[in-house]
Amino acid sequence: MEPDKELQREEMESLQCIYMDEFDLLSESPLIYELTVFASTEDSVLEEAIKARLKVEYTENYPEEAPLILVHIEHPLTRADLAQISNIVKSTCKNFAGLPIIFEVGENVKEYLQQRKAAIAKEESKAETNKKTVCVTVRLDEESMSFTLVTAETYAKWREGIDKKMVEEVKSEDRKAMNLAEEVSKRLTGRAVSYTHLTLPTNREV
Repeated sequence: MEPDKELQREEMESLQCIYMDEFDLLSESPLIYELTVFASTEDSVLEEAIKARLKVEYTENYPEEAPLILVHIEHPLTRADLAQISNIVKSTCKNFAGLPIIFEVGENVKEYLQQRKAAIAKEESKAETNKKTVCVTVRLDEESMSFTLVTAETYAKWREGIDKKMVEEVKSEDRKAMNLAEEVSKRLTGRAVSYTHLTLPTNREV
């Protein structure tokens, strides 16, 4: 077997042992296979992970010349991610020219996916937090005549202030009514009071 072919076979078999179920041999001649590289956490399964598939085809003189590598991505990765991963593949092939580099390519892509997974998780967490705290209630600012989005916390605080104000107003009205009744009763004789049918306010439930 030619030296290059032997190196290709050895690298392919090593990757098959490393990637196991994520390795798919597509052709024996020329050697073409696909690796699934993914970023996952302990509570994630492969189907739920952020992943990229690398389709590798050895050229005649690989590793003396670069292999052909096709990158395929899935949601939630974007075109921008595809461009970044493609650049990672190209730069890795350039930096390790003349050496078997597929494992290194896979590791560099995996590192990028891990970073993207963390960023996406942070964005989703922030969106979920906003979803829980923001109410659909809006308050009209009479001075600027603009709508202000109200959170659950600010709405509760605003409502508490309104309720407190209403209680104070009710108590104030009670005091006024009682004072008025007392003034009227002072002006009348005892007999006249008995015919006025005035009902003095009692403590209200607020």
